[in-house]
Amino acid sequence: MSNYGETALPLRKTGISGAAICIGHLDTGVCLSSNLGLRDFVEEFRFFDEDGRLVSTTPTDTGTHGTQTAAIIHQIAPDAKLFAAAVIDEGHIYTRILAGLEWLLNQPIQVLAMAIGVPIQSLLFERMLEKLVAKDILIVVPSGNSGTGVIFTPAWSPHVLTVGAVDANNQPAPYSSSINAKDGDCIKPEILAPGEIEQQKGTSMASSYVAGVAALLRQQFPKLTAMEIREKLIACCNPVSKEYEYKVKFGVIDMNKVMTLFDTNAKSENA
Repeated sequence: MSNYGETALPLRKTGISGAAICIGHLDTGVCLSSNLGLRDFVEEFRFFDEDGRLVSTTPTDTGTHGTQTAAIIHQIAPDAKLFAAAVIDEGHIYTRILAGLEWLLNQPIQVLAMAIGVPIQSLLFERMLEKLVAKDILIVVPSGNSGTGVIFTPAWSPHVLTVGAVDANNQPAPYSSSINAKDGDCIKPEILAPGEIEQQKGTSMASSYVAGVAALLRQQFPKLTAMEIREKLIACCNPVSKEYEYKVKFGVIDMNKVMTLFDTNAKSENA
């Protein structure tokens, strides 16, 4: 797939573009000068320093990762609004992430895209995620790029929808991380999505893709809870072949099935 936005083009004809939906975004930041299309997309920005203190509200990116993931979300849900924070790549990442999560607790977001993975587990971190879920926010995170048997925080958390990646052939990517029970059954990720676009690849790209789709579903189904939107995303997955069952719990998201949801809902409203 050369452009994630191409997948959403049929939905644009129905007027579904993420309008009135607010998306949280925790990453390396967002650089507006390198992607002018994001200027009207970023509603608010926060830069938390190495100690988790707010030092700037001017959009910036300490690398390129955050701008890339924001651009993917924008391609799919261009009329949504992004509440972005720079919280990784340098300093005390754990403290910076917690500061970003605390800020987002007070923002009007319905979806949170966290293209983040840290090698720790913390009750404090888990409680913060629980608070976000209690506010009916769907949290979408990548499984990681370290292969089978390796997964990071927050991907292991039951409070998040964890997304792995498929390659250009729509097969589970070897680098896509997963964790498995002793019997081999996959626990995380729940779903897989396209993880390769132009020269970029990884589960961060895949999870950003799903976050964008989730924003469209939240616009189309405003009465549904975050958990119900999560269930719809899972229901739109095709199971993988038996040889790949260790890589994903439910399957690969199928945009044709997602589009059927929009068509069915539109027909029921017009009936």
